[in-house]
Amino acid sequence: MQITEIVVHAGRTVNHPLESYSNLKPSLSLKATLGPDDDVIACLKQLQAQAETLIEEHKHRMIADIVALDGRMKLHADLASSERELQRLQSRIESLKNGTRKLDDKAPF
Repeated sequence: MQITEIVVHAGRTVNHPLESYSNLKPSLSLKATLGPDDDVIACLKQLQAQAETLIEEHKHRMIADIVALDGRMKLHADLASSERELQRLQSRIESLKNGTRKLDDKAPF
């Protein structure tokens, strides 16, 4: 029997870095075509090692990207909140200035 192709799979189940009771399940498959002189077992081990390495790298990138996105979302929310507070304070300052002007207009000097 001549084996001409091998396929390997790698996958992980990883806890979501920010949510409880939520998992991430990255997975991948790699396929290789073998030549007549290839050692099937050696090629299988090499391909499986590549799949495991790739899935681990992907898992780490995925978690880092989720954490970074969460940080950006919190930053944008904080910025929006700060802008609303700034507008409120500017309005209050204008209100106080207008009240002071009215008092100045009534001053007897």
